[in-house]
Amino acid sequence: MAAAQSFGQALPDQVDRIAALSDAQLGLLTDVREIYKDRAALEKEYAGKLSVLAKKAADKKAKRMSSLVVGDDPSTAWGEDTLRRSTLDKAYGQLISSLDSTAQDHSSLSDDLISQVADAAKSLEKKHEDMKNKQFQFYQKLLSDRDKIYADRQKYDEECLEIESYRRKQDRSQDDKHASRAAKQYETQLVDMQNSKNIFVISTAISNRAKGRFYTEDLPLIEDTNLITGLVSILIHAQSLHTTHLSTLQSRVNAVQQTLTQVDPAPDQDLFIAYNTRPFSVPNDWGWEPCAGYYDSGEMVIEPAPKVFLQNKLSRCREKLQEVSALIDSKKRDVDKIRSVVSAHTKDRSLGTVEDVMNDYLGVQHQLTLLEFSATLLGSEIDTISDALGGDEGSQSPHSFKSTSFSIPTTCGYCKSSIWGLSKQGKTCKTCGLCVHAKCELKVPASCAGGGGKRVSRVSSGTYGSNLSRINSRASTISTSSTSTPSSSSFARPHTVPDESFAVAHVLYSFTPTSPFELAVTGGATVQVIEGDDGSGWIKVADTNGGKGLVPASYIEVVDDEASPEIPARAAQQTLGSGKYVRGLYTYQGQGADELKVEEGALIELSSGPNGGQNYADGWWEGYDKTGRKGIFPSNYTHGGISGRASLNI
Repeated sequence: MAAAQSFGQALPDQVDRIAALSDAQLGLLTDVREIYKDRAALEKEYAGKLSVLAKKAADKKAKRMSSLVVGDDPSTAWGEDTLRRSTLDKAYGQLISSLDSTAQDHSSLSDDLISQVADAAKSLEKKHEDMKNKQFQFYQKLLSDRDKIYADRQKYDEECLEIESYRRKQDRSQDDKHASRAAKQYETQLVDMQNSKNIFVISTAISNRAKGRFYTEDLPLIEDTNLITGLVSILIHAQSLHTTHLSTLQSRVNAVQQTLTQVDPAPDQDLFIAYNTRPFSVPNDWGWEPCAGYYDSGEMVIEPAPKVFLQNKLSRCREKLQEVSALIDSKKRDVDKIRSVVSAHTKDRSLGTVEDVMNDYLGVQHQLTLLEFSATLLGSEIDTISDALGGDEGSQSPHSFKSTSFSIPTTCGYCKSSIWGLSKQGKTCKTCGLCVHAKCELKVPASCAGGGGKRVSRVSSGTYGSNLSRINSRASTISTSSTSTPSSSSFARPHTVPDESFAVAHVLYSFTPTSPFELAVTGGATVQVIEGDDGSGWIKVADTNGGKGLVPASYIEVVDDEASPEIPARAAQQTLGSGKYVRGLYTYQGQGADELKVEEGALIELSSGPNGGQNYADGWWEGYDKTGRKGIFPSNYTHGGISGRASLNI
């Protein structure tokens, strides 16, 4: 490092400016002292608050830790040594101890900052102030001594003027009687003048030498006083205190981290189990309890009429189990996907927060659990009924009932009593035309005159896959699979059972499902009633998205069958097919040459014939668009089935 210049050598006779610089340095020293004084106060305050926090934490630990280690009501006596065996208790105790020790460290740092920094700065400030005053006083004395030396010239000048005065007096008094006295005075004055001259010459030499010493030695010594070195030394010591403090804190943090890594849930769980073990036996199974007013046995009744009910119920349970099993398989795939996402987030925190992904995982896992629970109940019901029937499952030609509104008096084909009600009073078989009460549906033997085999699900494979995809997409935000719009090749050609049209209902109140068999609906929406209320208070409906499920009967209001959207008069006059129209609910782009484009709000006339219109295929209808082009389209993209002869206004 290059040697710094000296104030005395570089700035000779600049004492005033250097004194002002010294005052500025003293001001800086005062500011530094105040900084560390306030910092010490903050450290002391923080230490106090941290100590209070540690005490509160210790009190809470003393009250709560026993519940965490041995439970609220342990079966075995325990003591403090029991708590110390818990790895969680050790880690939590280390954490609280670290808080208390850290509070002491901050208190010690506060004391050190006051005694070793703030007080040292104050002492340096006082010493420098005293030294500055002393140096300035000495500077004034040097100036005074220099001025005294310069004063000898003035005395010599006075003596020279005085000798000239005496010489003139002597010249005027040559003929006078005072001539001798004037001559004597002149000689005396001449001697004094010569002595003053000698003194002045000597003083001049002394002054020159004093001037050299003043500017080269004495003045630089005064000007070169500087407190920056002392200030920097104090600040370096302060940083050393901070470094030591931080090292201590780091060691405490490391100790807590090491203790936390030693927390092991396994031995803690073993400890909890050891102190909470009680005699336990699985509760007994529920048994048959006969009615107090009617004697009966606990065996299933398999008389002809109850057997038919059991056979139909068995068939229904198997259908539901098949649907639930498909949902379970799909949900298991979603669970596996989200589990891998959780694992990836756990390993790499930069991908996002594990808690958010875990929340999605738990939501899907809960849905899977509910589905598996439903499958367990259905399986138990199937096994119980199958054991009771002993293999006699009856005819395998079930009826295909649909909800129906009767406009004329109708008698139930099973109980032979009249079917009453305002709308959807009963059920009608789509194959053989049998009409029954909703409550009699399961009592009718599965011997439909038009049935040719086992019951076929009313939901086609394409529609079921689409609904399942929508259920999965709502259940999990992780699943990104989607279902493409089905084309005509996905469905079979028209079958002998004509497709049914369902009643339209308005949703009065919003409903949130609590089981996989229920459907979420929003107040004000429009739904189709698939199955009416059979006395249970629930109705099966389908929404505009293809979703199907149960909703409370009191939450919807069935619309009058005559109420329907309007059709242009020209359409009624120029019909190409059956004269019945449907209106588009959503936009659909045809996927093949034989498919029609459906536009939202546009009318499509259904074609006629046994294999046309609504009878084309399950989930697909045939009709004419506004240009007269004939083709097929998905039925769930439209609504209504309106006669062209109705009174219309557009």
